[in-house]
Amino acid sequence: PQESKILVNFEYSYGKSLISGIDSGWWIPYLASRGTNLPPLIFGSEQSFGGNYYAEVMELGAYITEESLTDPSVVQHFLELGYEYVFIGRHPLRSAYPFQAELETSDYYDLVYDVDGVKLLKLIHP
Repeated sequence: PQESKILVNFEYSYGKSLISGIDSGWWIPYLASRGTNLPPLIFGSEQSFGGNYYAEVMELGAYITEESLTDPSVVQHFLELGYEYVFIGRHPLRSAYPFQAELETSDYYDLVYDVDGVKLLKLIHP
């Protein structure tokens, strides 16, 4: 669905003060018109959209790196936030979340795309 959001692998930059994309997942909003957990490239140096955008992005990043993404309550939380997919690009070892193998064997994720190291997994309701 067009409104589906995608969790994209990322890394921390500048002493964990920013989150940045590490591969093609950063282009998803522009090429596929889907929302992701990644901020725009300039989000650390420009005024945000308003509200607590910076804090929300960083909070979600911390949640992703600190929680077990195969825990049913975590999967449910992502679904409630509107995330239905996880994108893992060709550089997963640089990612802030080293969970690729864990997701691929979980009952809560279904591998729907796997080409040349680029993977897309669909979250399944617990």
